[in-house]
Amino acid sequence: IQIATKISGQSCAPVSYRFDCGHKGITAKQCAAKGCCWDASQNAGGRKYIIYNVTQISSGIKMTLTHKGPGGPYGAAISPLEVHIEHQSSSRLHVKIIDPKSKRWEVPVSVSPVPKSKSSGQNPKLYEIKHAKVGQPFSITITRVSTKEVLFNTSNTPFFFNDQYLEFNTHLPSNAHLYGLGEHVNPFLFTNGTFLTLWNRDSPTPPKVNLYGSHPFLLDVRPPHGNSHGVFLRNSNGMDISYYNNILTYKTIGGVLDFYFFLGPTANNVIQQYQDVIGRPAMIPYWALGFHQSRFGYPNVEALEIVVKKYRDNNIPLDTIWSDIDYMNKYEDFTLDPKNYPAKKMQNFTETLHNNFQQYVIITDCGISTASNYEPYLTGLKDDIFIKNNKGKVFVGKVWPGYSTYPDFLNP
Repeated sequence: IQIATKISGQSCAPVSYRFDCGHKGITAKQCAAKGCCWDASQNAGGRKYIIYNVTQISSGIKMTLTHKGPGGPYGAAISPLEVHIEHQSSSRLHVKIIDPKSKRWEVPVSVSPVPKSKSSGQNPKLYEIKHAKVGQPFSITITRVSTKEVLFNTSNTPFFFNDQYLEFNTHLPSNAHLYGLGEHVNPFLFTNGTFLTLWNRDSPTPPKVNLYGSHPFLLDVRPPHGNSHGVFLRNSNGMDISYYNNILTYKTIGGVLDFYFFLGPTANNVIQQYQDVIGRPAMIPYWALGFHQSRFGYPNVEALEIVVKKYRDNNIPLDTIWSDIDYMNKYEDFTLDPKNYPAKKMQNFTETLHNNFQQYVIITDCGISTASNYEPYLTGLKDDIFIKNNKGKVFVGKVWPGYSTYPDFLNP
């Protein structure tokens, strides 16, 4: 791999300070233009974590890692680290790397419960995990027992664990077929050179950029028989995930490295095993499975009525029609535009839909206008349910209604 490395002052940093800057697949000239040093030596640098000891625990092992080497561009490496390897079932392996001295942000258990180990009974494990020896740089290799396929291999790759920069890498074979890591408008199958950012934002679905949701789950399907496994990183911080030259790289700006591996062996098995960890989808009403029409830009309730009528006139099934924020007054939640979506016409429209066994859904944004006479804002201030900034004050952003606050959905 040709690697660009960070400049320290006016010269290239020592190898031990270097890190993969992410600008892969570019020329030396392009690299220099970005303020980086060009290094085609395939030496990515990266500080070393050495295995200090290994202890057996009830369902696996616990390792202590110590940092060796100087600091780097992201400050001091956190040391020591603890690695917990837990055999949770015959088809699920849990690998978690933490800072044992300081509590770091993790997805709250109240939001996403942590699964427990369960007895595999007479079922042998579908996987085998090996790790480096005490005194050696930390690495793990996970293989499928039945085929000896290597599923995850961190040997001789950079490993960073700083306060606001964590990086973990794995080698992948050239025949790996990778899917997942949403939400993005990208080709369904990953190809070499794929670079994905996971950081939720409201965006009108342009290709190859981060969108509304972040799902750090990867499905890997291997030919010729379609043996499949999944990898889930339980981390809600912003992250980049790249796939270059058969190396998959995770980079995140906080939290811990909390990996779950699902051994399938079919893709359907993998999804079921993944949902054993994150929870099953909520049961939905029957009508939600029908035909829906939704878009932004209907100017008034008459436009909705025309759409519904044209579906009926052309014998096209329609179970539900949706409205985006067009229906609101000044884009404020819990309001109706008195001119274009007056309450009486809206009532007649919904009654007509219901009489035809159809449904109507309206969007509700999470941005609450800070207008001084806006009752939801005043109620939220009184009940103290808005997100705060680092100074303990209500955080104010700017979205559709203008200056807005945001409810804290984790507030009890």
